[in-house]
Amino acid sequence: QRRGQRRCVHLHGPGRAVTAERTVVVVEDDDDMRNLIERSLRRDPRLDVAAGGADARAAVDAIRRSAADIVILDHYITGTVMGMDSAPVIKTISPQTKVLVFTAKDLELEAYLEPEVDAYLHKDRLMDLLPTVLRLVGLEPAPERAQ
Repeated sequence: QRRGQRRCVHLHGPGRAVTAERTVVVVEDDDDMRNLIERSLRRDPRLDVAAGGADARAAVDAIRRSAADIVILDHYITGTVMGMDSAPVIKTISPQTKVLVFTAKDLELEAYLEPEVDAYLHKDRLMDLLPTVLRLVGLEPAPERAQ
């Protein structure tokens, strides 16, 4: 079993089951935004959205618990340690975990300069979040479902 692979099964359409292949942790201090991110990610049944939190401590705890494949971090989060600043700690605990900084501020240069950040995405590009996560964890986009 691949590290981070969960044994939970999601039903995806009539008579079809899809096993979650990758675990995602979301660290966002705005409840509405965290719910929106999680709903966006749950559109793909191969992703298991694990409990995250609203601050850097919650991020680190979630990584320890979940063996996450990727963590989505807002930078301006609750607490004294900002999201991007927790990336080195996350990588120390779990070097294979991808770190995606997803924030409303223009921090593209800062994210590029932080070696422990794997990708940056501005929150105004929410539609690009799922494809970016899939790319970072090595999954192809899911085929379009017939309605």
